[in-house]
Order: sequence, then C-alpha cells, then structure tokens
Amino acid sequence: MGNYIDKAYVLKKISQKDYDNLTDSTDANLVVAIESAESMVDSYLRSKIKQLPLESPPESIKSTTYSITLWHLHDRKQPNKIPEWVLDKYDAAINYLKDIANGKATLTFTEGESPELESEIVVDGYPKRMKRDMW
Repeated sequence: MGNYIDKAYVLKKISQKDYDNLTDSTDANLVVAIESAESMVDSYLRSKIKQLPLESPPESIKSTTYSITLWHLHDRKQPNKIPEWVLDKYDAAINYLKDIANGKATLTFTEGESPELESEIVVDGYPKRMKRDMW
C-alpha cells in the first residue's frame, strides 16, 4: 500500500471502528492519505538522503508518517473539527522532519540498511574575476 506504512500499521494504532469511520470503510481513502503523508516526509528527507523512498524506514519515520496520515484522514472527514491530540501529533511530526532537514536530528538505521546520504559539504561561490596572469 505505502512505502513506509500500510493498513496493518494503522490498525495497530487505532481501532477498526475508528478506521472505518475515518476512511468511510474504503481503503482508497487510506491510500490517498498515506501517499500524501509519504510525499511530505520525502520532501523533508530529500535534503539529506539521495535515494527515496527509504527501503527500510526506521520506526521514527513510520511513526511520523502515521501521524501525518492520521491528520489527513481527519482533515478529509472533518476539516474544522480535527481533535487537538491529532493536531499536536501532526505538529510534532512536522517539527521532527524540519529538525532532520536542518541537521538537528538524525535518523538511526540498522547496520547494513543505511541509505546513501547527501554530502554535508557544499562547494559554491562566485566565478574568479582575477587571475595571476592577468597583468
């Protein structure tokens, strides 16, 4: 279903009744929410990781994706009445992703599963205007 989470992961976190209510018992609504969440997660990770989506995402990314997915499901169903706890989880997820993008937080991978990271050193500058042999 998704690259980071799927229906089984969501059902570990919420009851079947809540799931049916949020998705109108239609898995397609969950797929849309997961795709939107994963796209957002990847947009923050793109500054640090070359190859996305992650093949073996750490639990922190799964949990973050779930929090954003849950927000999307509530937003689809009741955009003006999203519960405060869902908004708090969403804000925490976005702040975590910002910290990753800004280098304040790092992802922990198991040995052998670490993706290729972007270089931390960026070499850029203005073109040379003067040369030794100009005179």
